Amino acid sequence: MRAIGWFLTLAFLACAARLYYLQVAAHPQYQRISENNRIRLETHPAKRGEITDCNGELLATHETRMVVGLDANCIEDDDKPKLPRLAKILGISYETVAQAADSDKNWIKLKEGVDESTYRQVEDLKLKGFYGYPSYDRVYPKGSMAAHVMGFVNKEGVSNGGVEKMMDFYLKGQEGWRETERDGKKRELGQFRSREVHPQDGLNVELSIDLRVQSEIEDQMKAIAEQYHPEGASIIVSDPKTGFILGMCNYPSFDPNQYSKYPMENLRNRAISDMMEPGSTFKIVTISAALQEKVITPDSRFDCGAATAMYRGKELPLPRNDVPLGWLDVRDIIAKSSNKGAALIGMKMGEELMHQYAEQFGYGRTTGLGLPGESPGLLMQLKHWDALTITRLPMGHAVAGTPLQIHYAMSTIANNGVLMTPQIVKRIYDEDGNTVLVCNPRPKRQVISPETAQLMAKLLIRTVSPEGTAPRAQIPGYEVAGKTGTTQKLIDGKYSDTHHIASFCGFFPSRDPRLVVTVIVDNPHLKGIGFGGLVSAPIFKAIATRLIQHLNIPPVEEVTSNESKNNKK
Repeated sequence: MRAIGWFLTLAFLACAARLYYLQVAAHPQYQRISENNRIRLETHPAKRGEITDCNGELLATHETRMVVGLDANCIEDDDKPKLPRLAKILGISYETVAQAADSDKNWIKLKEGVDESTYRQVEDLKLKGFYGYPSYDRVYPKGSMAAHVMGFVNKEGVSNGGVEKMMDFYLKGQEGWRETERDGKKRELGQFRSREVHPQDGLNVELSIDLRVQSEIEDQMKAIAEQYHPEGASIIVSDPKTGFILGMCNYPSFDPNQYSKYPMENLRNRAISDMMEPGSTFKIVTISAALQEKVITPDSRFDCGAATAMYRGKELPLPRNDVPLGWLDVRDIIAKSSNKGAALIGMKMGEELMHQYAEQFGYGRTTGLGLPGESPGLLMQLKHWDALTITRLPMGHAVAGTPLQIHYAMSTIANNGVLMTPQIVKRIYDEDGNTVLVCNPRPKRQVISPETAQLMAKLLIRTVSPEGTAPRAQIPGYEVAGKTGTTQKLIDGKYSDTHHIASFCGFFPSRDPRLVVTVIVDNPHLKGIGFGGLVSAPIFKAIATRLIQHLNIPPVEEVTSNESKNNKK
């Protein structure tokens, strides 16, 4: 009896000790476990903001989709005959539904991406264990239109590239959430709903892109692809006075609705990421700088047939011209795009001034556009220049820029010498249309004087003339100023005679520029050399002609006889 007594006493003491541990010592731990079993935290996604062009045309929006599933703990016997009907409505196998209903899990997802009408059909079945929550699929109504500008949002809701990535902070909104208690059958106890925060939908973004402009340049890009089968190409259109981009496209492209079906190289925005030697389009930097520093005048003459030239006591070889040329003044050096002439002007400028103006025109640093993936280009520091750099950089070699940098260097001439910050977002607004943030034009710096810029514009008119390298860019009734470029590509460390980059960058009307258009084609396939004046200039003309009608740009008055005479010199 004593043994039994001691056994019972110890047993009760053990129970008391265990109860003390559970109720006092480990109380906080088990309380948390209990609360986690009862309390459920539900998140509610926010609607991502829309993206429109400058006229309110939708470029990116969302479609509501439901993620649906079954809670096996709530399924009752009278619900099971409805399961075959559920499987048929959702378009899935009955075995999948039956396994979910017989499982011991709280909730099993059956299908995602269910549209609202299908979800309502399932709700009409009145299944107690069936419920879902909304998700928002990103949709691009215009397909591949402005794909590289837009970027895309993947299935996990992560933004990739373009405006989607750049403006993600404003577009994504803020998720909502709700904390509730559930009973033993996992049913919500509404009276114990403790905290609820409604989702805050994202803001909308209005771009400077004009869909009619974008459509026109993409049509011309298709023509480039069909005719020349290039490795790549870029077209940019902007307003020189504001810096706003009206159109930007690349080849090859992709459809952001089906981004996973395209190779990775198609997703790259070549206009801001690909570096290339600008070639003769860089000559506007060299000659503008020399005119600004009064090192030359339009009447200054240079021997463009010389093989060498003296620079700081050393005889340096000059680059070759595409065709033999003799003595030319500055007007003809631009019009005929003389490499030797540009080199001789650069040597008169000197290394320090050449490097300084290349930087001032935007080479060697990002433009500030803000789209992800932008390259700063390449402008070597003076200490890394070799003996030949001073003869090669003035003609657009030994320096690398993106199509966007080349474009905005020309825009500086069109904008009275002021370099603007490129912009593609005009404003941010809420669902009621109220403006939250406005993006105003942002000038960077005065690179050259207005007088020098206007003089350069007059000189660049001769490029688009029968005497120049781009007569195919002429538009009847309009003065076009521009510059061609034909760059030899580096293949295995050597300049190739068969691989070229053809470019043309111009603006019009030259006296009061409304648009700057750049066309760059990487390695066009055709018989002979793909000169910029042959490949890119006609595309410029086709784009400009259509945009004149769209933007209602009136023709300019005929130039005076004195100006005509000066331009023909």
